Amino acid sequence: MKNLLLGICFIMIFFIIIIWLLPGTSETHCILQHDFNNTRYIGLVKKKYIDFNEHSYPIVEILNANDSIIRLNLVLERNQIFNKIKVGDYIDKPKGTNTIFFMKHDKKEPLGQVDFGCN
Repeated sequence: MKNLLLGICFIMIFFIIIIWLLPGTSETHCILQHDFNNTRYIGLVKKKYIDFNEHSYPIVEILNANDSIIRLNLVLERNQIFNKIKVGDYIDKPKGTNTIFFMKHDKKEPLGQVDFGCN
């Protein structure tokens, strides 16, 4: 009985330490928001899909002016921007903002604001 209680206490202390060491979800959300806001995304949407090999992350692939593919990962995004973006859209997300624009008839129109839930 004493060994059982000792084992349970050890397991509880182990999990408390693990939870304490891991970053909180709000910290993760803030890191995602900060990284997104400080990056410029501009180009043609070539593909969008759910990446089942990477924990079912919603991915948008953008072909930029250098003919490079930029992968935009929208995991934990709250405003459903992934569902608003369409293949063939030309999008522009200026650095320093969370608003994505798309080009329509040579005019920029807001598609929406990306929100990762950073409080």
